[in-house]
Amino acid sequence: MVNKIKQVQKLIQQFGPGWLLTRASYTARMRSGFLTWQMPAYEWDDRPLETWLKPGIPAEADTYFVWRQVNAPKFLFDVLPHFENADDSAVIDEANALLEGEYIYFSNETIKGTFPPDWHWNPLDNSHLPHDKHWSLIPDFGGQDIKYVWEPSRFGMVYTLVRAYARTHNALYAEAFWMLVLDWIEKNPPQRGPNWKCGQETSIRLMAWCFGLYAFWDTPQTTADRVSQLVQAIAAEAERVEQNLGYARSTRSNHGISEAVGLWTVGILFPELAQADHWCELGQHELLRETSFQFLPDGTYSMHSLNYQRMALQAVMWAMRLGEINNAPLPQWLYARVTSAVDFIGQMIEPETGQTPNHGSNDGSLILPLSECDYRDFRPLVQLGHFLCHGRRLLDAGPWDEALLWFGYHAADKAAGLVRRDGAFVEGGYYTQHGETSWAFIHAPVYSERPQHSDQLHVDLWWRGQNIAIDAGTYRYNAPDPWNNALATTAVHNTVMVDGQEHMPRASRFTWLDWAQCEDIYREHDSDGNWSLWQGAHTGYHRQEYRVDHQRSVLQLVRDIWVVIDRMQASAQHDYRLHWLLNDFPYEIGENATTLNTPQGSYRLHVGAVDTDVNMSAIRADVDEINGWQSRYYGQKSPAISVAMTCSGKNMTLWSVFAVGDTFVRAHENNLTIRTESREYQVDLAQSHPIPTINKQVS
Repeated sequence: MVNKIKQVQKLIQQFGPGWLLTRASYTARMRSGFLTWQMPAYEWDDRPLETWLKPGIPAEADTYFVWRQVNAPKFLFDVLPHFENADDSAVIDEANALLEGEYIYFSNETIKGTFPPDWHWNPLDNSHLPHDKHWSLIPDFGGQDIKYVWEPSRFGMVYTLVRAYARTHNALYAEAFWMLVLDWIEKNPPQRGPNWKCGQETSIRLMAWCFGLYAFWDTPQTTADRVSQLVQAIAAEAERVEQNLGYARSTRSNHGISEAVGLWTVGILFPELAQADHWCELGQHELLRETSFQFLPDGTYSMHSLNYQRMALQAVMWAMRLGEINNAPLPQWLYARVTSAVDFIGQMIEPETGQTPNHGSNDGSLILPLSECDYRDFRPLVQLGHFLCHGRRLLDAGPWDEALLWFGYHAADKAAGLVRRDGAFVEGGYYTQHGETSWAFIHAPVYSERPQHSDQLHVDLWWRGQNIAIDAGTYRYNAPDPWNNALATTAVHNTVMVDGQEHMPRASRFTWLDWAQCEDIYREHDSDGNWSLWQGAHTGYHRQEYRVDHQRSVLQLVRDIWVVIDRMQASAQHDYRLHWLLNDFPYEIGENATTLNTPQGSYRLHVGAVDTDVNMSAIRADVDEINGWQSRYYGQKSPAISVAMTCSGKNMTLWSVFAVGDTFVRAHENNLTIRTESREYQVDLAQSHPIPTINKQVS
């Protein structure tokens, strides 16, 4: 009980009493059954289309169809894009497999089911969630990962069918769209079953349905009766989103953005609905409110997740484009925020692959899959966002350009070109440093919104287009131990752990207390380009009975050498664990060194500590624990190499050196010597700001 009271006190300190009251009220309304009264279940026949329309709008299916034909607002595209000289086989194969009941979950995992799918089936354990219960009576995490039930109902397959149809004009794809939609409507009556549970899931589904409706409008498969049923369902789902919008607000997350975009979309595209003007106004109000604090002025995102930021940006760009083409433009300050966000993401991508650090919560969301690019490739987002805000491409032509066509753009101009640089995105707590063919990503935030992962001072390292020191990702939000959102913890990140404790105590699956804050940021670089230094500390272990200060220095040297120095200052003895998660290349373990044999050559990690004995371990894919794993796609895990150095003491200096395989590294007391063919570096580990001494005359 005492611990519970302390947790509540800390939650009030971090989120404020208003937030806590809102969440407590929502929980009470759900458990008491109040939500079943507030949003009662009903049958589709109870509220036919005519009950949703404005006075004067024809409700009979044939006449309503004609009215829509003449009066429908504009969509992202006027006509389907035309594709020339493109390799279309992948999307056509995917569409054909879908017709056979094969579905892609989280952009990677193929699961065989039926066509149409069983909308309440969880393929993980072959179980079903109840289809006849009010959604509020179905738990979010009732012993299973509900995301596997929700995934087909996001209707991501619509984009596959439309993209395949644009290339082939095969009527089977149009018919498949309508079969899927109508079957979902039949099997998911209003307010019943898991697929009515989440307003964000509903809004993502609304976007996909609208995309399919406009894409297949001119096909024989789009009949008056089918359109009437779909618009009736769209109206019911928009009402569902509005009815529980307060919960989305309370999450202070991308739920608020996506649900606002859902309302805005229905309000803009279906002005004939009685609530359209209200939904449009409410959607815009909520969208501007949410983006004003979620998209920070420096381009970073309040949720500390690159994938969540992509999802939010895709939803906002959809809303911006719909507003533009329907003479309802959103304000210029929003364009400025999106411009900054796109610029930030551009600095986070590896240009050769479009991949970013696997940072923060990664739930597999890709709500606008409009190209053949891999899920991990952020170039479609960057290209589309830059064109939306600047009217020209940023990147050279490539498969990532397809999203431009679906947004009604025809880009023929020369690309502006992506220029990557050392960056300091202070509001979000992100820093980058660049070497000749390598770069580092550092996460060191001062939190104003809740953290996603316990990862202060985490460093990602990239070399020759390859992610060397990696972030483990997420895997699953709900799974049997030890996989219950475990990759959010300090232990799997590239940082130092004290006494086996997290940087922040965990209150629940998604909530951390006593937020570890970064402090004492220092940056310096050599005017001749020989080195650059980033340095910072964090407060995560100040809450201990014996306070521990952790300061990290990241020193970049020429020839793609990186020196990371961790200084631990304490008044009592502690156990320290320095951890690096390395990508799954063939590797060799030597004395205090791990060599990765990558396709681009040999790259080596050296680690050590000053004046103390250390223990080393290297684990790949531990069958019993979370060590040595990474998750690049939600629900999928693959091997990685977990290298850990442990030692005990009071004031300790731990060091790590990443360098090409033939680099000489030696530590003696507080002096670190690093030698290449052309120069020698001396780094004094005792310096407050470790600036290297360079001898360029080494033979």
